[in-house]
This record gives sequence, C-alpha cells and structure tokens, in this order.
Amino acid sequence: MSDIRQDPVKEALAYCFRLLTRRDYPLNALRDRLVSRGYARETVDDAAARLIELRLVDDESYVRRYVEHVLTRKPAGRAKVIRDLRHRGVEDELARRIVDEELTSDLEDAMARNALRGRGVDPDVLRADPKVAARHYRFLKGRGFPDGVIRRVMRDAEDSR
Repeated sequence: MSDIRQDPVKEALAYCFRLLTRRDYPLNALRDRLVSRGYARETVDDAAARLIELRLVDDESYVRRYVEHVLTRKPAGRAKVIRDLRHRGVEDELARRIVDEELTSDLEDAMARNALRGRGVDPDVLRADPKVAARHYRFLKGRGFPDGVIRRVMRDAEDSR
C-alpha cells in the first residue's frame, strides 16, 4: 500500500478503479474527478493514458450504452441526449456522431409517440383544448424532441381517432 501512496499515478489509478467499479465514466469525467482531487495535470494525463491502454475507458462504447439506455428506459430526443452526454463529459462531436447513427428519425418519432402514450394523451382532448395540446408540446420539447417531430406526432395523435 505504501507503494501506491508514493506514486501519484498509481494513487490516481486506484481512485479511478474504485469509481469504475460502481459505474461507467467517460474519460473527461474521470479527468475532472482527478483534477478536483488535486492531482497534477501530468499525473492526470498519465493515469488517463493508462486507463485507455488497459481498455477500462472507451468513450464510444460509453455513448452507445447510454443511447441504448435512453432508447429502452426514458424516451428523449436528440437534443436532450446530446446535452446529457455533454454534461457527463463526452466530447460534443463524438456524442453527435453516435446519436445520429443510433437515433434515426423514425425511431425518434416512435419514442415521441411512446412518451405521449405514456402520459395517457387523449387525441380528442388534444383537438379540443389548446392548453392541453400546448402542455404536451412543452413536455416533448423538454424531452429534447425537435419541433418537426413534435408537430408530426401530435398531428398523428389527433388523426388517430
């Protein structure tokens, strides 16, 4: 144990190993955690390189797993998924590329429909009450769905009866 305390890179790696046993992290999030603990930039760079070398961190796999999680658990549009990934420390270009690959426009439409269905949307009420329609529109917008998808899905919901 004294060997770890004398080598800041080993100490940083040990900290990262503890974090990674609980859940996945993108590389930048681990870097930020190390910097916030006071590790020198050189130590952080060395630890990050070692994590990549050991294949313990792979941002592309992390993004793909996150998108799969979103698709199966809590429907959200491209904008929200990309925003959430950016907040988690994933580079914007990588997040956009993978979200564009994984989240087709048909799939995004289906997810928006499922989100509305999960709220028990009554198509007759959507047609009759603009306030209700506006509330559901804001809900979908908050979930990151683009305006075109929302209009199409709400129109389809209204036309379904």
